[in-house]
Amino acid sequence: MSRVVPSLLTLLALAACGGKDAADTGGTFTSTGTATSTGTDTSGGDVFSFALDGAVEDAALALFAIDYTAGMEPGAALLAAAVSGGVAEVPRAVPDAGALVPFPENTALSFALYAPLLWRDADGDLVRDDDEPFLGSGRVVMAYFDDVDEALLAEGYRPGWNALELSMEGERPTAVALDDLHLPLNLVVAESLTLSGTADGTLGDGVHVVVLGSDGQSAPDRLLADVPATGTWTLTVSGAPDPVPTDPFLQLQATSGLYGLVTAWTDTDGSGAYSAGDAILPVCAEGGPPSVTALWINAVTDGGDAVMMGFMGLRAGWRLMTADSGGLTSVDAATPLLASTRCGSP
Repeated sequence: MSRVVPSLLTLLALAACGGKDAADTGGTFTSTGTATSTGTDTSGGDVFSFALDGAVEDAALALFAIDYTAGMEPGAALLAAAVSGGVAEVPRAVPDAGALVPFPENTALSFALYAPLLWRDADGDLVRDDDEPFLGSGRVVMAYFDDVDEALLAEGYRPGWNALELSMEGERPTAVALDDLHLPLNLVVAESLTLSGTADGTLGDGVHVVVLGSDGQSAPDRLLADVPATGTWTLTVSGAPDPVPTDPFLQLQATSGLYGLVTAWTDTDGSGAYSAGDAILPVCAEGGPPSVTALWINAVTDGGDAVMMGFMGLRAGWRLMTADSGGLTSVDAATPLLASTRCGSP
């Protein structure tokens, strides 16, 4: 199964860069936007300083090369540094000329793309091994330009290093300050998820709030967590589901996951355990769509999946999601839930 991703060219959304008023470039440009000036790295500084969501031990961060013509798979690391106190300071260097490729919208320019990725550097050698899981990936990519034309300058791009925040809506990436870089710890596995809510009694007696596991392609086939739905309730699902489906998950290539439908259940057949013939009743986020899902994604060791999860805002481990016609939306685990006929059908 191939990875279903927007091409990096689409992500960069630079096809419409032409036609803007020129900024003061300090160089000369032809009417077609072709640069004839000599580029100078105006990014300044000796390091890239990435602030993390929190402290993490035995970790390293590197800029991994991305070939935009080949998808999202990261290649060799250009720069790497150990994490200290929730900050990673990566030495700043100019890529070798051989690492630059023609910029697709103006082939007189050359550039290179890099994805900042954080991983568990168990042996402390600043070299990522295949079995060392990724810990963080975001929507900011690093781009090095040998020069820029007037259209790119108008977008805030400069010769040398640029930090570009990608857009889920396909808009042009936004140039962000090189001295204000952040990286989420979204790939640190969340081993448990605690949900809480109320039951208003409209579902009847003997009802439990449960998490039912499914591979997303078939009906739920296992009970992952269970608590009586009386008054105010709290439910915790913890640990990796066993087994986790081995098929590719979501738009990920090598990382598996599991949907855990949060719903209410009645032991209709009196078996004392969940079975396909039992009644499934609705649970919803208060004021939200009726479907609530506890989503599990395994630890990520595939570089392409790490990049994709950063772009999509996905997290490893357990995460609460709501679902409607627009798809899955990540929500805070503290969101109050409701077991009630007012939720509609599960």
